Amino acid sequence: MVARENSFRDMSKQLVNLTLIQVKRLLEIERELNLTDSDYQRVFADRSLIKDLENYILLRIPNIYSVFNEEKIESYLAKNGGQRRQIEVLIAQRIKGKKASRLPVAIQDRAA
Repeated sequence: MVARENSFRDMSKQLVNLTLIQVKRLLEIERELNLTDSDYQRVFADRSLIKDLENYILLRIPNIYSVFNEEKIESYLAKNGGQRRQIEVLIAQRIKGKKASRLPVAIQDRAA
């Protein structure tokens, strides 16, 4: 009986990619901060370009995974800025610092 109770409690926990959560949040912040910038408008107007940008970032930084209860995720992210600066730099490089000719191929095709 004890084994069943333990396995039931474990089901409330989940493996979480904390880096992906942080990337998505920072992309939303960047979108809001750069509403008038045409390079940002072009990328954020197309959901597939946003996914391409997420993938680009996630492939270039270590992804941090952890097992959490759902209520603990927000608390952890609030306390640990993690890779915020590195993610912000990658966003700016891909959207603003590198024009369309230097964006990933998937983004170049749609941005033109």
